[in-house]
Amino acid sequence: MNTNSNELNIVNIVCAFIDSVP
Repeated sequence: MNTNSNELNIVNIVCAFIDSVP
């Protein structure tokens, strides 16, 4: 459960980073 939440958080951060790059 904790690992799944962490993975989701990472994906969200990466998505936000990619959205901020371009």
